[in-house]
Formats: sequence, structure tokens, C-alpha cells
Amino acid sequence: LFFVSTFFMGVVFMMSGMPLISAERKAFYRERAASMYKPFPYAMAFVVVEIPYVLVTSLVFVGVLWLWVDMYPGVDKFLWYFFVYGSYMMAMTFFGQFLVIALPDEQTAQTVGPSTCQLLSLFGGFMITPARAGALTTRRPRRDTSPGRLSSRDTRTWRNGTRLTDGSY
Repeated sequence: LFFVSTFFMGVVFMMSGMPLISAERKAFYRERAASMYKPFPYAMAFVVVEIPYVLVTSLVFVGVLWLWVDMYPGVDKFLWYFFVYGSYMMAMTFFGQFLVIALPDEQTAQTVGPSTCQLLSLFGGFMITPARAGALTTRRPRRDTSPGRLSSRDTRTWRNGTRLTDGSY
């Protein structure tokens, strides 16, 4: 439940920011041509604006999920899950913004984004487990860089109260 809800909401956060960035692209090009703004402050403004939105929506979602699933009592565990969830949502939001900026149009970004998330999920150890993967030497770097794996690993560590040191997932 935690992986599915986190993954789904990550895709929603990624997709919801794309139209805004795409609509601002023409204004950015116009203002850059007029030498009004440099690219870095313009990009940092988008980052700063997204932080309160992501934190508030993450707090609401984590609070509802925490009460709905009846998780362990304790403020420290709630705050840890909120931190992991909020970090993942910010990463997915910024990834969506990056795709719109890096790719030629919004439709391409909306196609590449969920496809990339699905591949990261596939190689994150959820659909292809380490036991089933065998001796694939190229699989480990893909698994270690998957944001879904990192957030799920941190959540499992928090939930079980132990570190996963045996390489299992």
C-alpha cells in the first residue's frame, strides 16, 4: 500500500506541474530575449514556489494515510514518513519540470515522464526481484538510482525498525 500510494501520487505530482511550466515557456523566452531574467533565478523561483504546495499536500496525504492504515503511534515515525514522502514528491515534481524544460513540447514530456517512472519501478526491485534477476551486472546501478526504491527502502526501514543490510529488498 505504501509503495503504490507513493508511486501513484508521485506520478500525479509530476504530471500536474507540467502544464504550468509549459505555459510559462513562451513568457520565459520573451523575457530572456529582452534580458530581463537570467535562467537560474527564474528556475529557482519555480522551485521555491513549489515547496509550500508540496509540503502542505504531503502533510494532508500522509496524515490521512497514517490514520487510515492505523500505523504505529509516535510522532518520530510519522515525521520520518512525512520526510520520505515529501522528498519523493518534490523529486517527482522537479523531475516533471525538468522534462518539460528539456524536451521540445509538453506532449512529449507527458509521454516520457510516466514511461520513465514505470521503468524505474520495474528496475527498482518490485517487479524484477534480486532473486529473479540472477547475475545481471547492469541491474544494480539501475536499482540503486530508482527513486521509488529509495523511498520504499526508507519506509520499510522505518516500519520494521531495522536496517536492511543483507541486500534483500
